[in-house]
Order: sequence, then C-alpha cells, then structure tokens
Amino acid sequence: MKVTTIILFIVISPLLFAQEIDSIKTPFFTLGRTDIDLGANAGVQSNFLDKRGRMNHFVEVSSSFMFKNIPLTFQGRLSDEKYISGKPTYFRLSYDALAKYRMRKAELEHEIGMINTDIGGINQDIYALEGKISYLDFLLEQYKLLKGKNKPQIPTGTLEKPELPNGKLPDISGKIPDTQIPDLKAPETNKIDFDRLNLDSITQKISTYQGTLDKWNGKIDSLQSLKDLKLNDLNALNLKKPNGFLDGIKRIDLGLTSLSGGKMSNSSVPIQGVRFKGTYRKYFYDAAAGLTVPNRLFSNSVVDQYLNNSQNIFNMNQFFTVNTARFVSSIIIGYGDEERNSVSVENYYNGRDLQSILHKKRQVTNNTSNVSFTLSPLKSGRLFISGSMGQTIPIGDSVSRNYSSQLAYTTKVKYRLNRMHTQIYGQVKRIGVNYDGFSQGLYNSGFLHHEYGFQSKLFKHLTIAGKYVGDRYDAGSNGKGLITNGVHIDVQETIIKNLLLFAGYSLINARGNDSITYGNNSLYRGGFVYQKRFDKTKFTLSGNSTYSRVNGLDSAIQMTNVILKSEIAHKYLFYGVTANYQDFKGMSKIYGTNLIISPELGAKYKGIQFSSAFNYLRSQQFSNQYGFSFTLSASPGKHFTWYMTARRWLPTDALNFITPDVDYPIRPWFWELRLKIHLNVLK
Repeated sequence: MKVTTIILFIVISPLLFAQEIDSIKTPFFTLGRTDIDLGANAGVQSNFLDKRGRMNHFVEVSSSFMFKNIPLTFQGRLSDEKYISGKPTYFRLSYDALAKYRMRKAELEHEIGMINTDIGGINQDIYALEGKISYLDFLLEQYKLLKGKNKPQIPTGTLEKPELPNGKLPDISGKIPDTQIPDLKAPETNKIDFDRLNLDSITQKISTYQGTLDKWNGKIDSLQSLKDLKLNDLNALNLKKPNGFLDGIKRIDLGLTSLSGGKMSNSSVPIQGVRFKGTYRKYFYDAAAGLTVPNRLFSNSVVDQYLNNSQNIFNMNQFFTVNTARFVSSIIIGYGDEERNSVSVENYYNGRDLQSILHKKRQVTNNTSNVSFTLSPLKSGRLFISGSMGQTIPIGDSVSRNYSSQLAYTTKVKYRLNRMHTQIYGQVKRIGVNYDGFSQGLYNSGFLHHEYGFQSKLFKHLTIAGKYVGDRYDAGSNGKGLITNGVHIDVQETIIKNLLLFAGYSLINARGNDSITYGNNSLYRGGFVYQKRFDKTKFTLSGNSTYSRVNGLDSAIQMTNVILKSEIAHKYLFYGVTANYQDFKGMSKIYGTNLIISPELGAKYKGIQFSSAFNYLRSQQFSNQYGFSFTLSASPGKHFTWYMTARRWLPTDALNFITPDVDYPIRPWFWELRLKIHLNVLK
C-alpha cells in the first residue's frame, strides 16, 4: 500500500507542479524533462543475491528541474531486489554544472550585448549633439567673418533664440533622449539674419552642450569598464577559471556519489553521502563524506572473470572491491592548474564500519594525508611530471608500528616526442604495509610497483604501444611475497580502408612464497573490424580471439576463446550471426570445447524497436543446450514507452552466478517488464 501511494504521488505531483508554475511569471520551481519507470522482474542474473528467481518490483525516477534559478537533476530508485554489488534502492540529487555554465554564459553574453546597445545609442546621441554644436560654431564663425566686412550692428538685450536643426534642444538633465543625427546642411550666409542672433545665448548653449557631451563620454567610459569586467568573467568562464565562487562549482552530489580521487590512486570509492567539487580563481577543491557502498566486479565471461576479476594475473585493471559499509571522508585543496601545474593537500579518513557505529563499539580508524603535485615545465607541454607522498596515522591503535610502513609515494613522468609521434612514460609507486589506501581505492598495501612504457604512431596508420610492469608484494611475507615481472605489447593497423587490425601479447613471470602461480604466464589477443557502407546499408564483420596459459600451483590452465560476428544493418532492419568457439583445459569448473552459434534479428520502425538472438550450444561438458535473448520497446505516444526483456541463460554464461543447490532447482531464466512515463517531453 505504501509503495502504491509513493508511486501515485511521484506520478501526479510533477503534473500539479507544472500546472502551478505556468501562472507564475518568474517560477520558484520549474520542472524539466522527467522520466518515471514502473517495473517488475523475475529470475536470476549475475548481480542478484537471491538465486531462487522470485519476483521483484522497482520504481525509477530521473528528472531535471530548476529551483530558484539553480539547475538540478534527480535520480532515484526504490526496489525490493537484493544486489551483490551496488544498491538497488538509492537516490542522487545533483547540481547540473553544465546547465549552469550554459545559463551563466548566455547571461553574460546577453549583458554584454545590452551594454553594446547602450553604448551605440549614446554614440548616436553624441553624434547628433556634436552636429548641433558644429552648427552653432558655424554661426559664430560666419558672424565674425561678416563683422569684419560689413561691421553690422549687434543688438543687445534678450533676443529670440536661434532656430536649430531638428527642433528642440535635448533635455540633458534626465534620461538620454533617443535623438537622430540632424540635417547639418548650413544655410547660405546671405540668408542668415544676424540682427536677430543672440551671441550670448549661442555661446551659453555651446557650453551647455559641451558639458552634456562630457557626461555622455563619461557614461560611455563607465559602460566600457563594465563591459570589460563582463568580458573578463566570460573569458574566465570559457577557460574554466571563473572569477566567481558560484560560477566555479563543478559538482554537488547528495546521495549516491564517490569519494575524491587523488594523485595516489586513479580509483574512486562509491559512497552514499555528499560531495562538493569546484574551482575558485586559481584554487581548486574537492570534498566528500559518507558510507561506502558494496562494490564488486564480476562478468558472465569465464575468461574475463578468471584473468581479470578474480585472479587479476595479467593486471588488466586496478578495480577496488568494497565489501563493508563504513564511514569515510576526503578533502582536497589545491592551487594552480590541476591538470598541468598545481600543488595540493589531500586528506582521507577511514572510520568505523556501520555495525560498530550502530552498536557504539570502538574501532581503530585511520587518518591519511598526502601532498601531491603536477608539473609541466616546458611551454610546449611535452613534459609532464606528477607525484604524491603520504602518511597514515592510526587513531586508537595500541600496536606499535614501523614508521616507514605507514608511508607511501608515487611519481610519474611523461614526455612527448612530437616529431616521432611518440610518448614515453615511467611510474614508480610504493605503498607501505600500514599505509591505509582503502578510501583512495588502493586495493593492495605493502607493494612496490614499477611501470615503463611508450606509445608511438608510425606512417599515420600503425600504432604500437608497449610497457614493462613489475610488482612486488611483501605484505606478511617479510619481503618474500609474490613477485611479478611482465611485458605487454599492443599493435593497431589501419592501412587498409575500412579495416582495423589489432593484436597484443602479455608475458608475466611470477615467483615467491605467496604466489598463486609461477613461471611464465602468457596471453595472446588479436582481432579485426571491417565496416563498409552502401547506399542505405552498413555491413560489419569483426573477430576477436584470446589464448592464455596460466601455470597454476597444481596444473597449467589453458583457455582459448574465438568470436566471429557479422551484421548487416538497413534503415529499419538488421540481422547477423555470431560464432563463439571456446576450449578450456586444466579447470574443474569448466572443461572441454564449446561451440555457440547465435543468429540475430532486429527491427526499428517509428516507435517500435526489437532485437532477438537464439543461442545454440554444443559442448563436451554440457552436451546440447539452447538459450535466447529478446528485447522490445514500443512507444504508443510521446508520454509512454513499454520495455520488455527476456533471456534464457546458457550454462557457459551462468557459470559464475548459478550454482546447483540441493534445496531448490535453478531455472536459468530472467525477464523484466517496465513502463516508462515521460513528462514535459518538450522541455
């Protein structure tokens, strides 16, 4: 009942708000594009903790809106699902910095345009007034010339004012009039009635007009100064170095976000909390605090899961796994260009876990501080140096620890050889055993890392990249832990039109007491992509293959995976076929050869789109099996879209998350149905 009430409120309230704000000239709240998803699913998939296939329900909301002229976005999800990684129920309220940048830029450009209009209007008035002064000067000059010849008698006393072009003289005491440039054609001298001229009055008017000109020129100078300030703000905004504090805000998150990413690690730990990031003049800042969110990495591919996610033998990624919810915080304050020339101070606090907080239990916490820098000493920008050094100070820890074990440092140097189209780099990182890198996404402690590599482009079509990576893990092993030394090479070739070729090779030598492998471990990879466009048709043919050999403690493990795929896409229709050959040796969970053939068919017409694939498996281990995948979306109108997804997993796909259990059978099915409601689709 509560969920139904919440759903109705979410659906109806935007409509009420939209009707309410229409009658307000300057709205306090403006609702933009909003999508609301109502859905249900059942079955099993890789991120579900419950493998019984029960039905789940969820509501998702995504909206952009304005609150007091501040652009914001909201994303939220309410669900009874149970996830292995991430949160099925969450929300995130974010400041839309890009939208604010566009608004601020348009505002400054509009203000500069208005100033230009004002300056242009004043200049027109100045030209008109200067014309009248010139005419009066002309009268005086003509009078002096005639006086020298005819010596006319000048009357005294108050005479009539001279008739000037364009009617009345402008009112100089108030608003600048919208005058036009007068007709400055002077009358013939013999037609001027000098007897009626009041020379004192003319001289006084010239003086008065000249004072008005000085005021108007002063106003132009003031407007020009204001314009220069606006242009300075606009240039600073475009250069991402805004002069104002509000203009420099890049990110404000409330809810699901991440900790600040420092120079010691490239990873960011997901949290539920707050984050605030931005720049002010030559300073930059980044602060965050909250509870960590479970974060794990897994894949439906057996090869990917074994090589990269579980064993990480070939060090393809540096993913940080989070299993506990604990309080963490971070703050970074720096000066300079963050990406090129800067210095910053970073602080990370790793607090108690959630259970200790709830039960008020004492627990050792860590406070880690780093000093980091970036340096680009050459004007050409070819040389780049970055580094960081830090220390962890435990709080509430009674155990005596070695000072050097609490330290960490890293430095990286990159140099670009422009003429050779080559970049070389080197990096060294040392993390002490007692240095706490949890909140920085460092998944290992007590290791020394060396990395040296290059990337070069030859003949405009050949790209070669290579690197050496050495790691030494000595945690709990007195310096005799796992030691790995590896070489990685990758090549890309595009000399043939429409064809991309790529290949790679990795060789890792491992040894040590804590080693999960030993000796030489090799990984070969290669493939191609060919694309050809015709009148209304696109043809794609691609291939990808990997072969790996890992020396385990008990036996050698060999994995072969070859994928070939072809696809033809027309304007409304596409079809193709995928063939996948697999061969596993030395593993108990999966073994033998597998051949998977998957024909695909899809179509797209107006508001309807679908794609489908039938998967046929012929296997030594699983005999003959079948599976399929199907997705359908249909939009009966601009405010509604239906989505449907269904899948039957093959045993090779579900091997990592479906384990036979004696208590209940596992059915390898998954389906999901959702209705997406679109509000304010024109905004």
